[in-house]
Amino acid sequence: MANAKFNRLKNRVAAEYRRKGFSAKRAAYIGRATAGKVAREKRAKR
Repeated sequence: MANAKFNRLKNRVAAEYRRKGFSAKRAAYIGRATAGKVAREKRAKR
């Protein structure tokens, strides 16, 4: 379940950056980094 949420957030962020004109590779990198940051913040609150 957590992996699905991570992937969903990663893809949503990447799509947003693709619309802003970033390359697919750069948008995917930003999506992974953003989703990772959110996941680490959630884990730290526990």
